[in-house]
Amino acid sequence: MTEYCTFTYEPDGDSDDSFSGWECPHDVAAVSDEYCLFHLTEAEREEVDDDRVSEKFLDCISSTGPTRKLFMGARIDVLDLNYQRIDAPDNYPVVLYGATIAELKANHTQFEQPFLLSHSGIATAEFSHSTFNSPCELDDTSIGWLDCSNTDFLEYVTLDDSDIVTGQFEYARFSRELSAEGATFHIGAKFTSAMFGSSVSFEAATFESAYTNFEDYESEYDRMSELYMTVLPMSIGRRAVDPLEQSDEFIEHQQDDSQPRIYYSERAFVDDDYINHSDITFNGGDFRRAHFSGDANFSKAEFEFVDFGLAEFDARARFVDTRIYGLAHFHGSEFQIAEMRFYPMEMSLDTYGSYLRTDSPSLGHVYLTDSSIANGRLEQPEEGDVFYNVRDACLGQIDLLSDGNPFDTLIVRNTRFDGFDFTEYRDDLAAINWEVDGAELPGLQRHIERDESTREVTYLKAKQGAAQVGDTHAESEFFQREMIYRKSNYKIDITEDRSYVEFQKNLFRSFCLATLNDLYRVTTGYGEKPHRVVLSYLVLLLALSSLIMFPLLAEGDVDSFLEGVRQVGYMLTFGDTTRVPEWFSSFVALFQVFVIPSFIAMLLFTIDRSIAR
Repeated sequence: MTEYCTFTYEPDGDSDDSFSGWECPHDVAAVSDEYCLFHLTEAEREEVDDDRVSEKFLDCISSTGPTRKLFMGARIDVLDLNYQRIDAPDNYPVVLYGATIAELKANHTQFEQPFLLSHSGIATAEFSHSTFNSPCELDDTSIGWLDCSNTDFLEYVTLDDSDIVTGQFEYARFSRELSAEGATFHIGAKFTSAMFGSSVSFEAATFESAYTNFEDYESEYDRMSELYMTVLPMSIGRRAVDPLEQSDEFIEHQQDDSQPRIYYSERAFVDDDYINHSDITFNGGDFRRAHFSGDANFSKAEFEFVDFGLAEFDARARFVDTRIYGLAHFHGSEFQIAEMRFYPMEMSLDTYGSYLRTDSPSLGHVYLTDSSIANGRLEQPEEGDVFYNVRDACLGQIDLLSDGNPFDTLIVRNTRFDGFDFTEYRDDLAAINWEVDGAELPGLQRHIERDESTREVTYLKAKQGAAQVGDTHAESEFFQREMIYRKSNYKIDITEDRSYVEFQKNLFRSFCLATLNDLYRVTTGYGEKPHRVVLSYLVLLLALSSLIMFPLLAEGDVDSFLEGVRQVGYMLTFGDTTRVPEWFSSFVALFQVFVIPSFIAMLLFTIDRSIAR
């Protein structure tokens, strides 16, 4: 029997070979002739209590010197570090490269030493409510369930090239860099309400979903159910319940948000703060309410049904050459700098109702509804089309990049423009007759159909945005359409359900307002066309003169009629009332006082707007 473990570490495949040939320095276990507690064979591990392995591990990592903190290639069933403080006088890194661990439990644990688990295989890794004051490395690691909910990472975290079935990072806080480049999440990653204090990179990461990996979802759900069987609350009774035969009383309790959901294992009763297998997200990525203080890089990543609702990006957010399968939601998000060029990929349903991914370009839909983008760009891919839905959003100084007309794929509804440069897109807007809200997405109109009652507001906000940047031409075009759709709203008011008396009042009011709107349009072109003022005056002058001289026309004296029309028009315009009846002199005076000044004012107003435009 040897004194020290005879295990020699030989990394597999492309794993880091910096520790290749490493020989284990730990003492041989009492149940083995050649291995320590961390490298026992499967048969030998059955003879050792899990608590003994955990105690020995804690004893080793708390000692001085780097050697006893190395556990390359460890084979451990359960490593329980719950409620522990991982530190040592020298705080050399704890290295578990190439380890195989069934259950790693480190909830409510404080890590003062670097914790390095790269190139390992872990069925369940739980770090919820823990604090990492030193780096945590999980590069090229295969993990079934990774729970980092409510965890504080005060140093950098790496998950590069890791393969994770599902990851839970709800309310996690990352003070330093997070890198998960090339990582794969098979049934989603949940970063709901997470906070990122420094740069984040998910470049070339893949976020698959339960929609295309439902078998993995079911197997993970079943595995968690076996570990934590749902039971009735103790006040109702302490007996296990078949999930398929739950009582109404139990279901009511579980659905009550004010009551903690209870889970059972052979070791303890636990509530939602510990683990909740129902939190597995169907979406590939769930970043709702996440806060990114540093740069966030999702370039070349792949998402299946991703949700960034109410997320905040304080620095640069890059989604360049990012593939999306299904929908991408950014509802209510705030961007300082957004760079987006999505590649929409087609998903189809098989005969069993499951989603299948293809490599064919498709029609994509990115929801930026109610969001705010201060700077950046929205770009079309080389293949396929992406519709950016900016309903109720605020667009700042952003660029719209497209081989075609960028407004054909920009769904504008009640959108506010704050610094957007319409001048750069004047030709594109003219090509669509300045109908900035004309884009429609085939097959999904129910999400983006135009509400006629709000089109006036859409163009009002567009007009205000153009005025803010001093683009008087765009301001004029949007103002005209604002007035057109204002008239449409008068018609909508008439058709609204109301009592008969209210209907009559509303009918008269709407009729008057619509008439004034038409008069404004005909006489001035909504204040934009001076020549219409002149033409309107001439038409009015001709009509009044013809009406006054109509008796001559009735008698068939056309020449006298025409001469009379000329004279009356002259008198109305210049006020020459000599040799005319008194009643006509009074009429000319009223015309001079009210009508001519009104037309002069309208003419000056429209000329001023035209010069400014």
